[in-house]
Amino acid sequence: LYPDWRRRLRRLPLLTCVGVGLALSNSRAVFEALAGMRSDFVRTPKRGERDRQHYRVRSPMLPWLELALGAYCAVGLALYVHAGKLFLGPFLFIYAAGFLMIGGLGLREQRVTALSRPVAAPDDGVAKPAASGV
Repeated sequence: LYPDWRRRLRRLPLLTCVGVGLALSNSRAVFEALAGMRSDFVRTPKRGERDRQHYRVRSPMLPWLELALGAYCAVGLALYVHAGKLFLGPFLFIYAAGFLMIGGLGLREQRVTALSRPVAAPDDGVAKPAASGV
């Protein structure tokens, strides 16, 4: 065991939420692989990199689906607790927190990526003359 195992143990619930929250994304990757769809492996940026890179969200709908699953689990948790049942409450909380956290992070990443893209000049539909070589 590590000398600071108690401190590390406190992070376990957060790690569990992250693992659950990634379930939809991982399932999508498995189904794409089974269907024979080729995709690039994009290495994630690591701490200490000089130029901060952002993840490119492949599916703009995925964070919304994760948020919907998180909301569904949160409503289920509320109904479950309201009914006076508590045994499965912690598991429903982990599911709700995980999906909401990963979905929220995905939406934030989409926004940051959209804001960091250069804005193209609007096309007004009017043809512009070609530049002359003079």
